Amino acid sequence: MRVFAAVVETDGFANAAHRLGMSKSAVSKHIQSLESRLEAQLLQRSTRRVHVTEIGQTYYEHVKCALAVASKADAAVSAMQAKPAGQLRVAAETDFGTHCLSVVVGEFLDKYPKVTVQLELFDRAAEQIPEGAAVCLRSGMLPDSQHKTTKIYRVTRWLVASPTYLERAGQLKRIDDLFSGHQLLRHEQSPVWLLTASSGEQREVRTSGRFTVGSSQALLNAALSGAGIALLPSYLCTGAVADGRLVRALPELPPLTEDVYALYWASDYTPPSTRAFIEFLQEEFSI
Repeated sequence: MRVFAAVVETDGFANAAHRLGMSKSAVSKHIQSLESRLEAQLLQRSTRRVHVTEIGQTYYEHVKCALAVASKADAAVSAMQAKPAGQLRVAAETDFGTHCLSVVVGEFLDKYPKVTVQLELFDRAAEQIPEGAAVCLRSGMLPDSQHKTTKIYRVTRWLVASPTYLERAGQLKRIDDLFSGHQLLRHEQSPVWLLTASSGEQREVRTSGRFTVGSSQALLNAALSGAGIALLPSYLCTGAVADGRLVRALPELPPLTEDVYALYWASDYTPPSTRAFIEFLQEEFSI
């Protein structure tokens, strides 16, 4: 129908082809197919110009209205999608989702009142975006996938222990002291600590304490109880360090950092709510 309308409005096949970015022969084939389907002659061709038949003129009036309605429909959909709206399903690692993401989500909802967020938490690093989720927030080495990725946060991790534990087990002066009978609380997802000595040397410390768990919050509680030394994200233990319930072990070591990324579906078109959420996190966490 769009090709037929272009022929009528430009008075010829060549002009219609130019408007539509098609060849003249392709335009002619479209018209022939349309007339064959309708079993009616819509145009009269001559060597100089094209004339619209009476049936063709009636058909054109209806086509013009149909195209106008279709154009408005396209515009309406574009307008609805231009502003973030609808449900946004987000998957995140439990620690980050609980202690960082949930703290700022209220501001996001205030900023985008037509968006609802469903947050799903997981303990194991997701290799792919969970089914049904639009965005997945995860830390560490990224999987080799076809997803798009955006860095949104940098986590700093601290070695911490309770003052009573260090008084009982001995203070730490260097990395080697970790191997001298200390209880190293073990996270089942990251049992090896990759530490950097002041000299720049990379050291692997395999945790071998008597307590293993898959939750950083549980490791924090264990460290507070005096069970041993834990490697924890600073956002989780800053308060306990500030009030003296925990102290940093080997604070002179270079910072141990890990990036958190947003994974989202690879596509030429990113939904407005997904794009707005990722941009909000980047701004909120100053990445």
